[in-house]
Amino acid sequence: MASDLLNPQISQHLGDRTAPKATLRLEWIYGYRAANCRSNIHLTANNELVYFSAAVAIVQNIRDKNHNQQRFFLGHDDDIISSCLHPDKTIVATGQIGKNAQICVWNTQGIMKLESLLQGHVDGVGAMSFNVNGEKLASVGIDRNNTIKIWEWRRGKLLATVAGHTERVFDINYHGEHVITCGVKHIRFWTLLGNTLQFEEGYFGKLGAQTLLCIGHFFTVDTKQSTESTDNDYLCFTGAINGDLYGWKKCVNISTTVASEERTFRALFRPHSDTHFVSVGVKHLKFWSIAGNTLVSKKPVMTTAVDGNRGTKMQTMLSIAFGPEDRTYTGSMTGLVFIWRFNTLERTIKAHRGPIFSMFSSDNCLITGAKEKPSLTSTDVLKPLKVWDFDMNKGRSIKLNLPSTDTICVRSVCRNSQGKILIGLKSSDIIEIDDGSSGSQSKSLVFGHGEGQLWALSPHPTKSIFATGSYDRNLVIWSTNTKGLIVKVDMKKEIRSVSFNPDGNLLAVGFTDGQISLVTYSLENKQLVETTKTRERNTAILCLRFSPDGKILVASSENSCIDFFDVQHEKLTRVGYVTHIQGAVSQIDWDTSSQYIRTTTIGLHTVIFRAPAGEEIKNQDEIEKMVWNTWTSPIGDDIIGIWPKDVKKDHINCAHAISSAIATGDDHGAVKLFRFPCPEPGAECKIFYGHSDNVTNVRFLANERYLVSLGGDDCCIFLWKCVMESNLPNEN
Repeated sequence: MASDLLNPQISQHLGDRTAPKATLRLEWIYGYRAANCRSNIHLTANNELVYFSAAVAIVQNIRDKNHNQQRFFLGHDDDIISSCLHPDKTIVATGQIGKNAQICVWNTQGIMKLESLLQGHVDGVGAMSFNVNGEKLASVGIDRNNTIKIWEWRRGKLLATVAGHTERVFDINYHGEHVITCGVKHIRFWTLLGNTLQFEEGYFGKLGAQTLLCIGHFFTVDTKQSTESTDNDYLCFTGAINGDLYGWKKCVNISTTVASEERTFRALFRPHSDTHFVSVGVKHLKFWSIAGNTLVSKKPVMTTAVDGNRGTKMQTMLSIAFGPEDRTYTGSMTGLVFIWRFNTLERTIKAHRGPIFSMFSSDNCLITGAKEKPSLTSTDVLKPLKVWDFDMNKGRSIKLNLPSTDTICVRSVCRNSQGKILIGLKSSDIIEIDDGSSGSQSKSLVFGHGEGQLWALSPHPTKSIFATGSYDRNLVIWSTNTKGLIVKVDMKKEIRSVSFNPDGNLLAVGFTDGQISLVTYSLENKQLVETTKTRERNTAILCLRFSPDGKILVASSENSCIDFFDVQHEKLTRVGYVTHIQGAVSQIDWDTSSQYIRTTTIGLHTVIFRAPAGEEIKNQDEIEKMVWNTWTSPIGDDIIGIWPKDVKKDHINCAHAISSAIATGDDHGAVKLFRFPCPEPGAECKIFYGHSDNVTNVRFLANERYLVSLGGDDCCIFLWKCVMESNLPNEN
């Protein structure tokens, strides 16, 4: 980057309000949404991986050796939180949050065409399921009533709607003509009768109501049996919050009740049925049927627990799956799997130590994915992923080749016809495992940061790589070539800021508790090693910047202070500080001589200081002679045009300029590209969406071919390719 071109006063484009000739094309998204979501990775008919991050649905090619191609569906305007795969395995439905939360049904092939747009849910769409022929779609909302809706999605027609439960519903699943929902202390079995949904409540008997997390069915078609016999004799399993597995069998007398008062987490249509489904949620499970414009449910019937020593109580159910002989499985918050036949509990299995967030059934097995953490009284290996036979008499644990960690949380699981299992972890990683190898041939397909705010970003000074740090405590170096991570290290503290030195072999890392660490980076050995640390402040380090000569590190803290450190010989020796700043400093830029810094506060005030003395510079003649090595400030006379009219001062969170363009990130999830400089109000720009809400950081990489943007709350890293308009392919 030619730093003298960052002096806007010598630019030939002064006063030009047109949009830049360059544009951005989304090339890669690091990470996937695992927090607060389950069962959200799928395999298409072409063996492509489908998942979502922020407001973007992603189709990733995993057939090729490098699997470094992604395609994007950009039809949503807010965070996607649920998805399901059509039976033909080419169409996907994705649901988002929002006051008028929409469901997009789209084709994964070719140009990712939108097939249908369904609207009507309030607050968000928690879970969805297609029926066996794919003509109907069941969805459950996250509103107060956990509303269940049945759609003829190709026509955009709403067939039926009903309050699913007042408690949370975790799972919904079509099974035949039935839909099952389960959740907090309930399970319901639904049937669509005309335009009405009717449900039967699952009864838990002596155990009492328990929270069910997921439902499982194994379904085998017997041509000798009638449809009526098949629908009436099914068995389902539910997994409870305590780790047991409950089996349900149809009872003789079924009562119809009002919707549950607990939240429903998931509902799923029964295979080969478009009128019956199951819902699960907070201590409930219900078996539903659609009758006219209403949903009718049946309560589950609980029997004695399999151990025979205690009654079986309703638990919070999180997930649903189906099996042969019309079995239904629901996974619970405590690690139990409930096995059901129709709406009657048959038995339970203790499958995991913790919540069963995901279940998947294939032709010959059931897979359960759960959250497990070490026990205080046991040294047993964590077993968050298991493969079961149809009777769940034998569960085989799948070994995960993961770094040592306190907790492993599987949020999503599926399996392809070749026996390879895909799992999504809460850490935002997706891993492929060869089922036959018990995990010995596992490989990572998607990398990302886990749950926690994401602010820290620094490009390498010469290579097309970059560093990020997150509240998940991980410091990561990423590659734009392989689209994967080069090295990751757990820093044991929440990371707020990061910066490469000019040589690219040293990183400064700032933490939320005020600590600053120096970490050496070896590109050859792919290692990150902490060499020294200090803590001069007790609040978060918002910004770190090395001087162009590499001798001084400046750090700003949340308590409105700036500290200067001599970093020669890889040590942190404080040589100056400033404490009288009016507001915390969020951006810092050095001039090319390494003598001055320009600071921008959260309140959008700019002050220039001499480094490292901390003397404020007010002489305008002296200021006008300065040439800035970088430009990350979102304010200034030379970039007035980046600010929309009548907008709040905190609308733009971040900015980064190169010789001819400046990129910004704002509170509405937009990344914008302007000419640089743009001193005239009303400058035109190009706008790019994909992040959910606040974009916390943007940086062009060293070769200026890529821009990286961070989503603070969606925890996603977007890699944008910078392309001149003349080089863009024709839309046709």
